[in-house]
Amino acid sequence: MSRSLAHADRHRQQQMAKARQIQQNLLPHPDQLQSVGIHHVHLPAEDVGGDFFDVKILDTHRIVVCLGDVTGHGVPAAMSAGMLKTLFQHTEGHLPNPASVLAEINRRFHAVSLESDFATMLMAVIDRRDGQLIYANAGHETGYILHADGVVEELSTTGLLLGVDPVSRCEVASITIHPGDTIV
Repeated sequence: MSRSLAHADRHRQQQMAKARQIQQNLLPHPDQLQSVGIHHVHLPAEDVGGDFFDVKILDTHRIVVCLGDVTGHGVPAAMSAGMLKTLFQHTEGHLPNPASVLAEINRRFHAVSLESDFATMLMAVIDRRDGQLIYANAGHETGYILHADGVVEELSTTGLLLGVDPVSRCEVASITIHPGDTIV
């Protein structure tokens, strides 16, 4: 019985290690991030979890950043986070308008998630040429702009959590950004 339990525990540990690798592979490649000046730390509360982010480079001036957090912890949250990342990857047609993207992701997430599953997501388009950060925030934690002159500006929530209501929409907000500003 002890051997059987030890074997089952080793198998579970191997499966969790593989799940961690899969989740790490879902993150943007560090070279891609460094090329656009993005730095990150991703540390799940457990072996795997529901926090995620993604980055898309639209052109030489525009970058889309997506941050999300699924309710719960562990494997179920990681599965939902993987699903949300896939939904984000397949909404390219609306990317200049983050509120439209979040509305589409919300509708599709609501259709396939469990009734008790919710997620937060902040999506921002950084336009370096025009000096604009255009964002929509579906219940995600507050973000901030640390302006080079020391002023701190808040990126407040503009909509309801994902998965609550299939027709829920976020508002779009815009903030002027300058070289030397930091987005947190």
